[in-house]
Amino acid sequence: MRACKSCESTKILEDFPKNKLKRLGHGHTCKVCASIYIDKWAKSKAGVVSKMYHGQKSGCKLRGHNMPEYTKDELEAWLNNHPIFDRMYSH
Repeated sequence: MRACKSCESTKILEDFPKNKLKRLGHGHTCKVCASIYIDKWAKSKAGVVSKMYHGQKSGCKLRGHNMPEYTKDELEAWLNNHPIFDRMYSH
């Protein structure tokens, strides 16, 4: 049994994702809370930019094109300086 750091409920060890770096071999947050956190992050601006950037990189690799000459941070800064990104993101 272990308490989830996020929801603070006590659950069996199998309800926690495996993590070899932890003493008990499982993470501190239950699978349900971890899934909720990942979904929220993926829908945040940072998650959208990250998904966009990695999609561009994988598309370039798949098609044999040159990789983008900008970093993810540069793409994020560029998008945040354009008001249309805010309008598109809010819809």
